[in-house]
Amino acid sequence: RHASGLRKIPEILARTDLALSRSDPIMDDVKAGRSVRRAIIYARISKVPRDSGARSPANRVEGKSVDQQIAELTAIAVREAVEIVAVRRDDGISASRYGARRTRDGWREVMSAIASDTVDELWVWEISRATRDRPVWAALVSACLAHDVKISVGGKLHDPHDPDDGFMLDLGAALAVRESAMNSKRICRDV
Repeated sequence: RHASGLRKIPEILARTDLALSRSDPIMDDVKAGRSVRRAIIYARISKVPRDSGARSPANRVEGKSVDQQIAELTAIAVREAVEIVAVRRDDGISASRYGARRTRDGWREVMSAIASDTVDELWVWEISRATRDRPVWAALVSACLAHDVKISVGGKLHDPHDPDDGFMLDLGAALAVRESAMNSKRICRDV
């Protein structure tokens, strides 16, 4: 009896596979090797290293740290068969309320991509790369919730709708805000 059951497994799998391929367009994409996850990568560094030769925003040399963030996130996305629809970066621009209030063009494009439903996931190396500012964090989470966008931090995917994932994201953001505030406090004390 056991041997006859084992012989039927390929037939059952074939029927299941056929049924899935007819009724599920996502499975068609998976079988064809197409990604069903669309991500935007965002990387940032607050200060471009002095030895980079940066003199102005027009001829600024891109920071190595940003390149490393992008390279590592891209490698993870390739491994996970995630389609990278865009890579945005801001070199030498703070994401803190204490930094010079320069516009982060890369970040603005990230938020536009989320609002236009062109991405399913935002990928950052760590939360502080996205922001160290509470109102900006709140706007990001609100946009992600409204457009069902998940946030990948260092390759770990978090769903803001999930209470545990949301808590971990908020905790990471709170730590990033605190770190920025502590740095500002130290600088003001030393002046």
